[in-house]
Amino acid sequence: MKKKIISSIVTLVLLFSIVSAIVPGIVSEPPELLKLEVDKKVRANNIPSSSDMISPWVDKICVDVGETVRFNITLFNNGTVKLFGFIVVDVLPEELEYVNGNAIPPESDQLPDSIIPPDWPHKKGKLIIWKLEDELRPGEKLFIEFDAVAVKPGIGINYVIARSPIPLLSPISSTTHACYCYDEDTATVNVECEPEPEPDISVEKYVKLGCTGDFEKCVEAEIDDWVTFKIEVTNTGETPLDITVLDSLDDGRGLTYNDNAEVDGV
Repeated sequence: MKKKIISSIVTLVLLFSIVSAIVPGIVSEPPELLKLEVDKKVRANNIPSSSDMISPWVDKICVDVGETVRFNITLFNNGTVKLFGFIVVDVLPEELEYVNGNAIPPESDQLPDSIIPPDWPHKKGKLIIWKLEDELRPGEKLFIEFDAVAVKPGIGINYVIARSPIPLLSPISSTTHACYCYDEDTATVNVECEPEPEPDISVEKYVKLGCTGDFEKCVEAEIDDWVTFKIEVTNTGETPLDITVLDSLDDGRGLTYNDNAEVDGV
């Protein structure tokens, strides 16, 4: 009789643990075997068709008004079980305008906002939505690409969120909340951005006999002669610099520092 009672208690504890891990809404930390990863990239789309050049996919790009950019959204099943029934929502900022009908695969008809988590802060903008019935086995990827035109100066942060229902539950509908794994990412388009300032520096070193006369690049000196060095450091770049100067005297050639350096300049 004791053995049966203990068995019942253990069973209840196990069931409670499993059920309590599945709650309605977003599963912010899904089990390790369920892992959907989303990666969003952008590239310039103004390469002539006759050119063999292909712009690299990057996280951030600078363009002018009127230029076209191309986005790539990659869904990756980095878990150990099959994922399916993806809903992908891309939020295009006001600096960009979607080229209608350009997406591969084609976008879906407008779906209710209920597919977006209620507490997701990035809802403002043009929504492009995909409802995909594809299945992704572990290690497989799914790609979405589309074009947008830069229409307004500013920093356009393009958000994307994707989700897939946990296989043990019913597929997600537009009117009910279910458990699902999800991920999100961004790509940024800076429209009419100023080029990043380039740092640069120039260093020149001169020497002269004694404390008078002109500085030169080379002098001849004898033992016990005083020589004076001058180091000119010039910021030739486009950004402020914090400068550290390190000068090394070659004691093997009989030079001894007199501990009297002066700094003069702006």
